[in-house]
Amino acid sequence: MADPLQGEVYYWPQIKKNHPMGDQKVHRWVVVSRDVFNKGSAHVLACPLTSYLPTALDIEVKKTPHNRLDHDSALLPRMISPILKDELGEPIARLSGSVTQHVLDRLRMIVEVQ
Repeated sequence: MADPLQGEVYYWPQIKKNHPMGDQKVHRWVVVSRDVFNKGSAHVLACPLTSYLPTALDIEVKKTPHNRLDHDSALLPRMISPILKDELGEPIARLSGSVTQHVLDRLRMIVEVQ
């Protein structure tokens, strides 16, 4: 598997049919960590992509032919999480650089200390 790239969308966790955990909902996650980090780490940093309406802290992501999303969505930077690269399958879509830049700006706003 190639190293995940910033902006790629993945299903996680990958729960196979007839898995002992049952038929759980698989969520979409967007890689937000930089490509150079992704190459040298066993993890990526990712944010969940949900079909719920965005709140003030979330980022709206509109469905476009280019990102291959099936509906308008919201990215949740406040729920950033490390994910093992070995647990990711193939990317299902890729968001634009401007969307991931909004995520990084939002993360800076959340963690920046004055």
